[in-house]
Order: sequence, then C-alpha cells, then structure tokens
Amino acid sequence: MVEFYKKYNFYEPNLYSKVSKEYKGGFIMKKSVKYIIILLCLVIVALVSYIVVSKNFNTKDSKKQENEIEKNSTNIVTSNDKEPEFVETDFFGDWNNDEDTELTINSDGTFQADHYTASSTIFGDYTINGDTVEFVCKKNDETNNKKWSGKISKDSNGDYVLKVNLYDEENTLKKVKNQNENTQNNTDDTNNTSEDKTKVANEEIRKALKDKDWLEKNIYYRYNSEYNGGKKEMIVTFAKVHSIDGNPAYFIDVTERMVDSHSMYLITYKDGKVYLSKPVSGEYSAITADLNRNIVAIENDPTGITSVYKIDNGEFVEFAKADLNYNDNTLYYYVNGENVSYGRYKSYIEGCVEITTELTNENIDKYVK
Repeated sequence: MVEFYKKYNFYEPNLYSKVSKEYKGGFIMKKSVKYIIILLCLVIVALVSYIVVSKNFNTKDSKKQENEIEKNSTNIVTSNDKEPEFVETDFFGDWNNDEDTELTINSDGTFQADHYTASSTIFGDYTINGDTVEFVCKKNDETNNKKWSGKISKDSNGDYVLKVNLYDEENTLKKVKNQNENTQNNTDDTNNTSEDKTKVANEEIRKALKDKDWLEKNIYYRYNSEYNGGKKEMIVTFAKVHSIDGNPAYFIDVTERMVDSHSMYLITYKDGKVYLSKPVSGEYSAITADLNRNIVAIENDPTGITSVYKIDNGEFVEFAKADLNYNDNTLYYYVNGENVSYGRYKSYIEGCVEITTELTNENIDKYVK
C-alpha cells in the first residue's frame, strides 16, 4: 500500500507536518495583526484623550488667566476708586472774574495774581493735589509765606471754575475750556465789549509807535547824546507780551551798539490812554524776556550779575537777581530777598528769549493787533 502511494505520489511523510506548520504560521500571523490593530487603537485613543485633556487644561488655564487679569483690573480700580476727574494741566492758564481778580497759574510751579484788595501783584509757588491747589505767596512784605487754597470744578456748560480764597475772601474764577475757539465763536455782549476795548487799545498803541515825534519825545530823547562825534547807533525791537489788566501790552528793546547797552520799556493801555513805563537798563549787558510771564532779565556780560524784573502796576520791579560776591568770586541767587538755589532762580528766567522783531511800520501793523 505504501508502495502504491509512493508510486502515484500520494504519500508524503512530511505532508502533515507541512500543513501543521503552514496552519500554525497563518494562525500566528493572524494573531499578530490582531494585536497590532489593538495596539494602534490604544495609541489612537491615547492621543485623542491627550488632545482633549490638553485642550481642557488650556481652556481652564486661559480662563484662570482672564479671571486673574479681571481680578487685578478690579483691584486696580478698587484701589484708586476711579480715574481722576482733573489733571494738573487743567489748572494751567489764566483765570479771572468780573471783580477784576486775575490769576495766572504757570506750568513751572509758579503763579501770579491781581486782587482788588492788594496794592500790587501777588506771586509765588503752588502745589496741586487732585482737585485742590494750594498757593504760597513769596512776596517780600507782610504777605510773605501766606497761603491760599483753591478747588477746581466744572459748571453745567463744561467750563472750568476755580474757587480761590484770596486775602480771606472767596473768589470764583473761570477759565473756559478750548478758550480760543469759544472766544472766537462767542457772541456774548460782554466778550464783544472786551474785544472792542482791545481793538481800541491796539489802535492807539499803533498810532504811538508809528509817530516819530511821540517816539522822540518819550523814548529816543534819552539816547540823543553825542558819542564820538555822532548819535549813538540804535536798534529798536519789540514783542507782544501777556496782557496786563485785560489790556494788550508790548515790550520795546532799545539797543545802543557803541556801548552794547540795552533798555527795556513796557507799552500798554491804561486809564483810556497809551501808557509807557520807565525803562530798565544795563550797559555791556544782554537783555531777554519771558513773553508769557512778562519777565525781563538783564545780565552783565563780564560778571554774570543779573537783575530779573516783573511788571507791577505798569512798571518794572526787580524781584530776583544773581549777585557776585567779589571775595570768593561766586554768584549767589536771590528771589524776593531770599537766598535760593540756582535751580529755583533759573525757573524764573529759563523762558527768557531775545526780542528780535524790528520796530517798523510794517511790523507794527503785523503784530500790534
């Protein structure tokens, strides 16, 4: 039988073992694929879970950050209660009322005021705290170091109002926001009257400055003395300055070249007529002016000695100076008779500039208005 199978190739001793091996190998391969698929599924599930968890974590972290920011913002608002309604710049500028009280608060920490009960201009320093300002008078008389306070607010029209206690009397002063625009568009009779007065004042000042006889009689006669066989050569310049008592005002600088001498005049309108101040002068000196604060500084070139003047009742009054001590060859600085630091002294003169506009008919028409 075996021979029969062998003869006709029906007999294969290793057939079973081959079949078994092939069957077992296929089974093992199928099981491996199954495990790989399961493993891949687990990896995919793990990745999806990681993405979901990360997203939730980032969302929570972002919300936490937002909450912290909101909390911090809330804390900031709570600590400050609210944004300040007024800032320092709201105080700066000119303030006045119908009782001839005028106040100028400068950005450099100084002020000047005219009050009907005062014999002359009040000036000094101030400090601002929120909506309150405190003034300290620096005038060298019985009012020295006297203090006044003021409080700023807004009226129903949005205009700034400053209530100030000057000389133990409450004064309500007003400064209109966007003053230039409002003045231009305002048709109020009072403003028109003020504009008419200013127009008249400037017309009279123009006439005087163009009148050679008036100039000769009031200014030039001082400089007509002979010098080396002829008249001293003069240069005359002028500039508009801050109004005085509501009237236009101008500085006139007369320079004598031969001796490098300067004289400064104030021309304004007072009591219905042109008013010319007495001059302040200096030889071999440089003269400059702060056109916003009506301050004049005359510095002697060789020594550095300087006199600083302000306007008081239409005249120049010295209130600060740099004086040379010849013993130690050192400059010392004074404000209202008080020895001060250079920094404080400098604050009064750092806005001073040269006056360079020549006094000609063309320039008079251009600038006196």
